[in-house]
Formats: sequence, structure tokens, C-alpha cells
Amino acid sequence: MDQKIKYLENLRKKGYTESFTATSTSRILTDHKKLYGPEEIKITSFYTYSEDTDPQDYSVVYAIETNDGKKGILLDPHCKSPDDNVESFINSIKQARQNKKSWFSQPWQKMFKVKFSMNV
Repeated sequence: MDQKIKYLENLRKKGYTESFTATSTSRILTDHKKLYGPEEIKITSFYTYSEDTDPQDYSVVYAIETNDGKKGILLDPHCKSPDDNVESFINSIKQARQNKKSWFSQPWQKMFKVKFSMNV
């Protein structure tokens, strides 16, 4: 079975059932149309994967928890047509991280270094 599928199934078993969408205002939107800003979420884990045919064509799945207990995923198709809204949202989290360190369950610098070494 594909590693990405296993990762997503594991997240769903752990309660990550929402599908988040990044907006143009550096927020994320849930399936239920609720908006969250970077100060209202934390990234608990992420998974980077690439296609066998083109290792430069990769995507990132972020596992996210909100301050009111919602759990879900945000997909960043960081490939040939990256989603600028996701990139902007992740950058807003980085900026917020500088102001308040407790928003992440792991330090961002550690996550960023791991991101590129986790390709399958």
C-alpha cells in the first residue's frame, strides 16, 4: 500500500477527519465553513511525499489541530502548480511562531529540516 495512503489512514484513525483549505487571507477553512487563523492552530505532524516518476514533484500533508479541538489535514500540492494560499498560511504560522513559541508541538526549524528528508 502507498505510504501516503497509510499516513492518511493513520491520521483518520487518530481523529483527523476535517479537510482544511487555505484561504487568500492566511487562514484555513474547515469543511463546516469555520475559519481559523495561524494563532488558533498547531501543526502536529506532516508527511512529504513525491511521485516515483518525478522526485521534484512532491506534496506535503499537514496534520492540524485547532484551539477548539478540531483535527484535520491540509494538503500542499507543492509541485508544478503550488497553492500560494497554503504557502502564505504556512509563512503566517512561521511569523506567528516568532511571537509565541507554544503554537507548535515541535519547533518549526526542526520540522523544516525534516521536510526535505522525508520523501518516499
